[in-house]
This record gives sequence, C-alpha cells and structure tokens, in this order.
Amino acid sequence: MKIDVICNDGSPLEVTEASIFGEDGRMGVGGSELFMLTICRAWHEAGHDVTLYNSPKSPNSSIFSQLPIDAFTPEDERDVVIIWRSPNVRLTPHTIGYRVWLSCDQHTTGSFKDFAPKVDKIVTISERHADYFKDFYGIQDTITIDIPIRVWEYEEDEVENVPYRCIFNHMPDRGVMQLHAVWAEIVRDVPEASLVITSDWRLWSEWADPQATQQFKAKFARLPGVTYLGAVKRDELIRHQLEAQLELYPSSYDELFCISTAENQVAQCLPITNDWGALSTTNMGVMIPGSPFTPEWSKKFVASAVNLLRNQDLLEEKAKEVQRLAKERFSLNRILDVWEKEIFSCLK
Repeated sequence: MKIDVICNDGSPLEVTEASIFGEDGRMGVGGSELFMLTICRAWHEAGHDVTLYNSPKSPNSSIFSQLPIDAFTPEDERDVVIIWRSPNVRLTPHTIGYRVWLSCDQHTTGSFKDFAPKVDKIVTISERHADYFKDFYGIQDTITIDIPIRVWEYEEDEVENVPYRCIFNHMPDRGVMQLHAVWAEIVRDVPEASLVITSDWRLWSEWADPQATQQFKAKFARLPGVTYLGAVKRDELIRHQLEAQLELYPSSYDELFCISTAENQVAQCLPITNDWGALSTTNMGVMIPGSPFTPEWSKKFVASAVNLLRNQDLLEEKAKEVQRLAKERFSLNRILDVWEKEIFSCLK
C-alpha cells in the first residue's frame, strides 16, 4: 500500500530517524515527532511504500523515503494520505487517496472546524483529545488510537532501579514549579529521596535558548537531592527513566496523551499525577484528582509519594504491574493492528 504522510508546520518539520538519538546535531525529538518517525518506519517494515513529506534536514537518514513538503503532488497515485498535525492547504479536492487527518495538538494553524469535512477519517490520540474536538470545534466523528511506545528500548538488563529515585521529564511550563513547591516536604520525610529533572525545550528546536531553563535550575539548586540536567540525548534519558522508581508529575497542562508518562510506565517507573487532560487515561499508576495549585491536592501528592518511597516492596509491586499493562497497551504491534482494523481495512 502506498502511504503518503504530509506535514505542514512546526516541530514535525526537518526531523529524520537520525534525529531521535541526536545523530544529526539535534538534542533529540519531542513526543509527536518520535511517534511520527516510529510509525512511519513500522509501516515501511510491514511492507508499505511510505513517503514522509516534512522537508528533512538530512535526506536519506531514514529507512523510509522523506521529501520536501513542496514535492507533494495531490494528483499522484497513492492509497492513503495522512495529514499530520494541522490542517494542510496542500490537501485539495483533487488529492488522490483515502484522507486521514492525524491530529496530535489542540490547535496549531488553520481552521480545524473547516478542515474536518475535507477528510475521510480523523484520528485522535486520547479520549480527552476526542472530547476536545467535540467541545471546541463540533467535530464528532473521530477514532482514538494510542501512541506507540518503543518498548524494545527499555529492555535493558544492565540498568537497575536506584532506590528512592524520582524523575520529572516534561516541559518546564507543564508543572516543574508545582513540583518545586512540594519537593522539600517529600525529601524531609524521605531523606534518601533523589530527583532527576530532564526538563527543557531543546528537543523541539535546535535553536531553543539553552539559558531558558536557568531560572528553574537556580530555584531547584537550593533544594536537597535534586539534579536538574535539562535536555539530554535519548539514550541518557532512557537510562534515567529505567533508574527512577517514581515519576512525579503535578501537571499544570491539559495533556492530549503524554508520551513521557507512557514511557515511564514501560520503564517500570510508577507515575503519580493529577487527572488533568489525558493523564486520566494514559496514567495507569497513581492518579490524584484535582488541581496541583491547591494545598489540599499538594498534601495528597506528598503523602502518596512518601508512602510509596517508604514502602519499597509495595512500590515495586505496583510499578511491575503497571509496566506489564503498559507494555501490552502501548505495544507497537498492537497499535499497528488497530490502524489496520480501523483505518486501512476501509481500503480493502
């Protein structure tokens, strides 16, 4: 089957498989970009003819074909055209192929409401995402399919959990200061606790200012047991995820999926989060309903973290069970099967 994936704007542009581990000079890629590159490769390995139109910075760096966006010709023969992320003016009434819009953002560019009738299927990445489309754009008919996790990258026997290790691996403006507000209480009750923070913006652009996180690093420098690394290459990130026992994420953002929390669960790192956005479904670990900006919620968050860190056997038991569920749910093969059933079967 001929599958064309066409991008439009923002972070999906330029990246290739070489970007994932920073082999092209980038720090790495964000979750949406990792998803795109992973599933394009999987479709290629399944025998499909895949072309990703995202104006790659390093052509020929992926196993599948990548071309400039302007090379996309609507009238070319294809079975499926997948519009990635945002409404794309390159989709015309003359575009050949079954039209699938895979949106992974609340809003980027263009009119979501006007674009929806131009496609045959709309894929969302969580129930929250589907509800968002209904509430804000009146888009009713969507199919929700999970983002796959690269489970094989977390099957590393040489890396062991570090007792009492916690991690925060999300963008700084999505809750790092809410964690700053409560970390001192956690480490007061569990002095052995340590926290690694890989929070930065540089995965999304090589032009992001490395000094942008200095204000956060300065604040955490005054707290005990914290190592604020900022952005790290993917191989190092995976090691930190495997070493951590707890993901502490008092999210201040309306997540549409949260690939970091999904990855942490695969790494046997148990998340403690609130229930905002898609965290209510992506997180299969510990979820505390409410707002991280309230004292009541913060008190429950601290108590949950302290209880689990003090009860290492219970923590290990819960983390292993969630890991088992996550490996099944976020399996690339399972998600490819869903795509075949819900999308590609329409062409047969």
